[in-house]
Order: sequence, then structure tokens, then C-alpha cells
Amino acid sequence: MHKVEINELGVCLDGKPLESVKSYSLAQKETENVANLLLELDATILSNARNTGFSNGGKEDKAKIQ
Repeated sequence: MHKVEINELGVCLDGKPLESVKSYSLAQKETENVANLLLELDATILSNARNTGFSNGGKEDKAKIQ
């Protein structure tokens, strides 16, 4: 489980500010202990990005890798 804070430093994940956040959306239903965090980042996708070992939750990749 991770801790997300939104404060004067911006969006922080586990106490560390996330850099390059352009916008965010945080949603949590009153009856659930799980929240959805959607971040829009100013980032470059590297050509070997598919080898990171991160999961996208079974959703299709939105990034186009060239």
C-alpha cells in the first residue's frame, strides 16, 4: 500500500515529491479503501520502456513507443 499526499511540494508518493507532474486526478469512493490516482506527466518514454517490469493493471498502453 502506498501513501499519496498533495501538499505545497505537489504530489508526493510515499513521502517523495513526484517530478514533472502537469496535472492529476485523485478519486476514492466513500465505501472503499482504494483510490485511483491519474497523473499527467511531462516525460520521455525510452525505447526499452516495455522492459521495466511495471504493470499497467491489464489496461492497454496509452503511450506510443517509436
